[in-house]
Formats: sequence, structure tokens, C-alpha cells
Amino acid sequence: MRYSRINRLANQFSSNRSQVNAQRFRLRLLICFGVFTLSAISFYGKGQINPVTGKTQRVDMTIEEEIALGIQSATSMGQLSNNRQATNHVKRIGIRLVAKLNEMNKSAFRPVPYPFQFHLLDAPQTVNAFALPGGQIFLTTGLYRHLEHNRYMNNTQQDFDGRLAGVLGHEIGHVIERHAAQRLAKSNFIQGVFSGLEVFNETQATNQVNSQTRRTQLAADVTDWFISLQYSRADELASDSWGVKLMVTAGYDPIHMIEVIDILELSATGSQPIEFLSTHPCPPNRRQYIENIILENSRYKTLSEPQ
Repeated sequence: MRYSRINRLANQFSSNRSQVNAQRFRLRLLICFGVFTLSAISFYGKGQINPVTGKTQRVDMTIEEEIALGIQSATSMGQLSNNRQATNHVKRIGIRLVAKLNEMNKSAFRPVPYPFQFHLLDAPQTVNAFALPGGQIFLTTGLYRHLEHNRYMNNTQQDFDGRLAGVLGHEIGHVIERHAAQRLAKSNFIQGVFSGLEVFNETQATNQVNSQTRRTQLAADVTDWFISLQYSRADELASDSWGVKLMVTAGYDPIHMIEVIDILELSATGSQPIEFLSTHPCPPNRRQYIENIILENSRYKTLSEPQ
């Protein structure tokens, strides 16, 4: 009799526990769905019109916030070069490109809101260039040296200026297209989705939770990297297009843009790492794309090198 009562109590306890687990599962599912929905609404509901291109983009910050973030981050990018001549050279080419950009967009009644600034970093062993949100653009002395002289190409001052204009025009394109702000919005969306999935983690033991959380975070990081890689390749082509347009408008021969790609790839065969190629993934058929953009823009503009 006593054993029968114990069995009934055990069965009742087991039934109650199953009901509690089912309720917890439904609650976790509801929370997960809610987090996912909020993340999706936040991502897809934040459309902003790009003030330069006129396209609608999903970004998490305003133009003013982009500019402030770039200025704040610029001081931590590294030591600036004390080579005044080279620094002024970078600034002169950059300012010329921005002036032509302002002229182009003024006629389209879309003023450029970014206060572009160009910096030369004292990094002779690093071959790279990058743009922070809001218009802060950096070039390393390592890349500057590669653009200045290459044994496989012509090395007149016009060639040097053209190659430098290609790099700076490309980076200006990243700023114009708000690529950094787009990647940030996408990253936040992915993190929100994985935060919702974490609700399903079992809480049997602290070490299991920590292990599962680490695996979930790793999955989020890998997914974010993969999606960013896909979009960065598209970003590269968009920035190449802007680089060619700015070069043509400013009077530089856009063929130097292809020379830049050749220089980087030739340099990468040596022992010195080329960070530009890792931070700027090279899309397939990039040369053909640039050549097509050059032909398209050359129909409307006769090239003449600036004095």
C-alpha cells in the first residue's frame, strides 16, 4: 500500500514537472520570438535616405553621430607621419577629390555633409588605407611608398598622383555609401537574433551554461564575419565605382585604379603582409568591373591630368 502511494506521488511529481517544463519551453519560445521580432523591427524599421546617393539604407546612427564617432576614433588610429611633404601631398589629392565631389552633388542638389580629413600614418611596415565613419581617411606610409614607386610601372609624378587619387577616391566611396554604419546595423541585428536563441539554453549546471554561451557567441561571431565579408565585397565594388567617378571628374586617369590593384597583389607575393587585401576583400572580376566603369564614365568626360 505504501509503495503504491509512493508511485502515485512520483507519477504526480513527474507529471507536474513535465507541465512546468512545457510551460518553460513555451515561455522561452515566446521570449525568443519577441526578441527576434524586436530585432527585425529595429533593423528593417531604421531606413534612412543617404544624403549623397539618395538611396534608402538601414543604419543605426545619424550622420552627426557618424561624424562624431569618426572624430573621436581618429586619435587612436596610430602615430601620424612627421613627413610634412608626404602628408601635404595626401591632403592635397584628397581635398581635390572632395572638391569635385561637392561640385557633382551641388548640381544634383544633394550637399555632402561629411567634413573629410586625410591623414598619413607613420607605419612603414603596414600597407593599408581605411576610412572611419564620417570622413576621417587614413593612409599608411607603407602603402604610400608602394604607390610612389613600382618597378613594373611608370613612376612619373602624374602616375603617383593618379594612384594616390585611386586609393583616396575608393575610401571616400566607403564614407559616401555609409558602409561602416550599415555593417554596424547588420551586426546588431545578428546579435539580437542570437540573443533570442540563447533563451533555449538549458540551465542544468553553471559550466554547461557557460559552455553553451561561448558556443552561441562563437556562432554569432562567425555568422557576423561571414555576412560582413559578403557585403564588404559588394562595398568594394561600390567604392571602386566612386573612386573612378571622382578620378575622372578631378582629371586623373582612372587606369591608375587598376594599377593600384596590381601593385597590391604584386606586393602580397613577398614576405610583407598586405593588410589592405584583408580589410578590403577583392571581389571576383574586379578588374573587369573597374574597366567597365572607366568606359562608362569616359563617355561623358575627356580626361586631362591636373597640373
